[in-house]
Amino acid sequence: MSVQQATGGHNFTAPIDCLSACQLRATSKALRSSVEKSAELACLESFSEFSEPQQSLFKLWRTNWMKPFHFLQAGRTCKRATVEEKAMLPQYSDESTGEYYHHLVMLRAPLTFDGGKAAVHHMESEEPTDSNNSLAICNNHVMRGGKHYSSFKCLGNYFNEESVGVIRPLSGLSDCNIHSINPFSPSAFETLLEEKTDKWEGGVQICHLNTDGGARYISDWRNEEPNPFDDEPFDDGEWEGRDKYDPDCKEIGMLLDLVRGTLSVYQHGQRLGTLVKGLAGEYCWSVSGQHLAVSIRRG
Repeated sequence: MSVQQATGGHNFTAPIDCLSACQLRATSKALRSSVEKSAELACLESFSEFSEPQQSLFKLWRTNWMKPFHFLQAGRTCKRATVEEKAMLPQYSDESTGEYYHHLVMLRAPLTFDGGKAAVHHMESEEPTDSNNSLAICNNHVMRGGKHYSSFKCLGNYFNEESVGVIRPLSGLSDCNIHSINPFSPSAFETLLEEKTDKWEGGVQICHLNTDGGARYISDWRNEEPNPFDDEPFDDGEWEGRDKYDPDCKEIGMLLDLVRGTLSVYQHGQRLGTLVKGLAGEYCWSVSGQHLAVSIRRG
C-alpha cells in the first residue's frame, strides 16, 4: 500500500507533508487508528528514501500520531487567522502549513517556559556563580513580528536578582543545557552562537532587565566591548525610564514591538520607557538568574 492510499491521498513522503505531520505533534494527541497504522507501514517502506532530517521528523511523528483529517483542519485554521495574528506571525515563504499551524496554536496558547510550565521555581543553595546560573526560555513561543506583551511576576515576596527579557530561540539546545547556561558569560557565547540561524537579524541577541535595580543587560554574544550596535556598551545599565523603576514591584510588564524594533518596560500599569531599540528577527521571552521563582503570562 502506498502512503497516498493509506492516508486518503496525503503524500507523507513529500518533505512538506512529512514536516507538517511532525510539526502537528505539539498541538494534538490523537489515538492511533487502522488508517494511521497503514500509513506507518507505508512510510516505513519509503524510510530509506527520506533525507536525514525527514527521518528524524518521521520518528517524532510515529510517537505522536495525528489523524489525516487534522491536516485539513490545520489548513483551514491557518487561513482563518485574524489580521492581528497574521501581523504577529507572518508566514515565511519556505514554511509548511504544519509548521505555521504549530506556531499559530502556540501564539494562541498561554505562555510556558521549557517543560511546558508557566512558572519556574529553581532555588540554588550555593553561592551565585556562572556554573549554577539558570536560564528559562519560552522556546515554543517564538515571536517574529507585530507586538507582544507579557507580564513577569515573582512567586515569592520579592524578585531575587533575576533578569527578564528577550533572547534568541535556542531550540537546538536540550533543556538541561539551557538551564545551566549563563547567557551573559563570555564562556557561553560560542555555544549560543552555534544556534544562530538566518532568522537572527540585527546585532541584539539578548536584552534583559535586572529586577533588583533595573539595570539593562544587553549582548551580541561576540565578546566585544563596547557592542557594535547603537554605540551602547554591554554594561552601562542605563535606559530611558530607569529612574522610574520600582524594585519593590512584584510584577514587570514588557512590550516587544517588532514593527518599531523596541522592547519597553511597564510597572503598576504604566509605561516606564524603552529598554532597547534595534531589535529584529526572532525572539523568545526568557528569565535568567541563580535563584528563579518567576511566572509568566500574556497581557
